[in-house]
Amino acid sequence: MGSNRQALLRYGRMSPQDQAEFGRWLRLNTVVGSILAAGLVVMALVGSNADRSGTEIAASGTSDKAAAYALTTRVSQK
Repeated sequence: MGSNRQALLRYGRMSPQDQAEFGRWLRLNTVVGSILAAGLVVMALVGSNADRSGTEIAASGTSDKAAAYALTTRVSQK
């Protein structure tokens, strides 16, 4: 908690030019971090379906018997 207080005191003692430069730096890091986080989410979503074939994805909405058939058919083709 003390480090937050020290950071605020240090920021208050900065010149207006330094405060503006720090604000720009902080905004830039926020934008870059948001873009990287969005990229990680997209990669996770794409990767979650990467190892499933179209048959398995379609079969996941049907009965267990059809899903088991789709899985055994895919395994036997390898």
